[in-house]
Amino acid sequence: MQSLAPFFPYALFALGTLAAGYAVLVYGLGTWAVHARVTHPHQAVYLFTDPADVPPAVAAEMKPHADALARLGFEAAGWLRSGAIAGSHIAFFVHRGSGDTAAVLHLAAAPLTWVDLQTELATGEQVITTNLPHQGIFAAHPASHIARLPRLRDVRALYEAHRRHVALKAADRGAAVLVPAPGREAEWLAEDETRTWQRQCEVGMHTLEGGAYRLTWRGALRAVVRVAPPTAWLARASMRRRARRLERALQEDRTLPPPRRVVTVGDPVPRVPVPIERSS
Repeated sequence: MQSLAPFFPYALFALGTLAAGYAVLVYGLGTWAVHARVTHPHQAVYLFTDPADVPPAVAAEMKPHADALARLGFEAAGWLRSGAIAGSHIAFFVHRGSGDTAAVLHLAAAPLTWVDLQTELATGEQVITTNLPHQGIFAAHPASHIARLPRLRDVRALYEAHRRHVALKAADRGAAVLVPAPGREAEWLAEDETRTWQRQCEVGMHTLEGGAYRLTWRGALRAVVRVAPPTAWLARASMRRRARRLERALQEDRTLPPPRRVVTVGDPVPRVPVPIERSS
């Protein structure tokens, strides 16, 4: 062992050099590449789709979540897709009694299937509960309260957690909640996405340039840190710790939100199927 001791400084220097090179390559050049090349269209577009255009395997994976939402009193609004994300499938639901909306989402590129629950108050506040197993790259905004609970795969348990999350986070107890009018769900999703991008601009993560949202240098570095190891592993572990703490807090506090006035946004319109190319 003593004969190897003189080589330890050289080994440490080599490891340090490799670590520095990795950091420059990934966090330096990676941040530059993300800032320069990653953009998102300014105009959000969502389109209704025919259920027959959803691949059978995807529909079968999403169906248990959709059935669970229907049993909880959610009304099916239809199948939609994002015009900006290929291979996206969304089953959208509205609970017109409580004013909550829900979406079962599938992203073919991942592939991932998850459930988002949302309550939008007339004050502009949003309370969102999701079991998406990724922390994402978006920064927190004071008007958007997001609970990421990836361990809650059961839709009923997730919805119960969402209702307690609304009671915990919604500051204005008397504010009305907003839901889209029947047939206006695609417009609703597009407006919600646009508001999300605008809020990311407000917190300095994105900027609007040339008709597209682009990550700022700060936002690009945050994105790389969130997706590149080893910092991605640390971020994921931190998300899981926060999720466990929030789960415990929601289990201890069984308070449910008071009944709120539900306001329907927009005039109902007849739903006309939109011809689309078959999703793949």
